[in-house]
Formats: sequence, C-alpha cells, structure tokens
Amino acid sequence: MLSWKRIQSLYEPTAARHANAAHLAGLPCPLPVFAALFHDRHDDQDLERLLRGIEFSEVEWVQQERSGAALRLVYVDRAFQPAVDEAYRDILDEEFIHERPDVVASWRENGTWIEPPILLSGEVLDRPVRDCVVVGSTRLGCLLAFLDQGIVAETARHRVWVGRKQ
Repeated sequence: MLSWKRIQSLYEPTAARHANAAHLAGLPCPLPVFAALFHDRHDDQDLERLLRGIEFSEVEWVQQERSGAALRLVYVDRAFQPAVDEAYRDILDEEFIHERPDVVASWRENGTWIEPPILLSGEVLDRPVRDCVVVGSTRLGCLLAFLDQGIVAETARHRVWVGRKQ
C-alpha cells in the first residue's frame, strides 16, 4: 500500500529526491503537488490523521479551474479551519493580505493566488463532500474574505489541484 505513512518513510532532504523515491514506489504525482503535500508537510500529524487510509497510488492529480462560488463549498477539516479563519480575519480586520510582496501583487493584479491549493475529492477521502482542502487553507481564507467584500467576483476562476480516484 502506498499510504501517507509509506510515502513519508521515503523522505529525502530535497523534494525532487523524495518525489523520485515515491515515484519509484508507484506514486503518480506532479512535482508541485508532491512538494507541497508530501514533502513540505513531512510529519504533519493533522494531515496524517486525515489521509492515513488513502491508497495514493490510485489517486490521479488534475489541475482545474473553479469559480469563487464553487470554492465556497470546499470542505475544510477542523484541523485546518483555524488557518482559514485567521486569513479571513486578517483580510477583513487588518486589510492584510500577506507579508510576501509577490502574494500581494498576485491578489491585486490577478485576483487569485500564485500557487493553486490542493484538494482531495470526497470519493478519495470516503466522505460525502465534493472536495476537501488539504493544502492552501490560508489561500482559501483570503479568497473567501475577498468574495465577501466583493473584491473578487463569485464567477472569477481560480486554479486548484484536485486528487481524485483514477
């Protein structure tokens, strides 16, 4: 089984080497998804709890565009809800987007994030939801605040990575 725990046991110091080891073990996963989900969050206990029963060799990763209205419906696990809420409050209360100038520029110029968040389908998680955010809770919180303020249109399109059953 190519589980979260198995993928983490293949850990290497660089994302590319870690991804290569996982690929050789049978994981089909684009490097941007692999780096953000499996490498950068190595030993993340909340992700391990959420993802422990998944057979990742059966997950197909596709990049899609979703409207702001559709992204309002993304399920957020309780472990990640505080990050969504904090980002949302930062936007509304402090008019603060991010400390990184490239992130601020992307929201101001393009009305969206730089790196697409990573979602897993409810089918993969065996949950009665369409999608669940697993990486990018802060990005989602920012978007929700911008939608509520009317800064970003509900119809605006945003890139996301979605893991779904093959």
